[in-house]
Amino acid sequence: MDLANEKFVFSTLERSFSVNRLVSILIVLAISRVLLADDFAEIDRMFVLRDEPANLNRCVELCKQITQEQPQNYEAWWRLAKYEFYFSDIQKSDSDKENALKNGIDAAKKAVTLDPKRVEGHFWLASNDGEYAELKGAFKSMSLIHLIRSEFETAFQINPRYENGAVYQALGELYIRLPGLFGGDDDKGVALLETGVQKAPSNLNLKLTLGEFYIKKKKNDEAQKLLNDVLKADDPMLTENEKRDLRQRASHDLAGLKS
Repeated sequence: MDLANEKFVFSTLERSFSVNRLVSILIVLAISRVLLADDFAEIDRMFVLRDEPANLNRCVELCKQITQEQPQNYEAWWRLAKYEFYFSDIQKSDSDKENALKNGIDAAKKAVTLDPKRVEGHFWLASNDGEYAELKGAFKSMSLIHLIRSEFETAFQINPRYENGAVYQALGELYIRLPGLFGGDDDKGVALLETGVQKAPSNLNLKLTLGEFYIKKKKNDEAQKLLNDVLKADDPMLTENEKRDLRQRASHDLAGLKS
């Protein structure tokens, strides 16, 4: 075999090896994506069963593991931010609650950095920051208020129907609770809540929040209708324990209207 033919043969083998290697890499990546999709599907199913604390804890741990192995995985980061938010709510001590919220904030920031055009990172960053601010007694801090409102507004602009319209409640309640000096606006807040109830009629949190605002404004007939809906309607986003807690609040509010 002459030199030219040898070069041709080696070149062909090299290209063939490169193609085979590329195909192998693509197959591995495809399998990894399928496995990850299965992992997330299983984690999401476990989150539905979060009334059992062990399931919620497992969701957090699995997402942490994925983020450690794949630090660029957006899906894992935003889920971790969400699960830490819920995890903080079942902590018995303020220090444990604070740690969970800090972890949620960090995870949400990572998600926003990885993909700022998606809604999940912004929503859970604002949610974790809001709970953290209340826990630390810093809710009236201008810098925190600006950050929380900005992230919720960004989430609203991207997808106002996310989490069954939860951002309508978040922003609406924020505007109602804030003093005017910090940008509070009852009219703007109630308009968001009312629109949210129209856009996401199965969201019981929205109905309860709006109903309680109506009570404060002496709009008792409107309040009673919404609170009765909370008692009777279903919300596919909530667990049985979460629905029970909302209905207890609604029952208490209704009893106050009748007294």
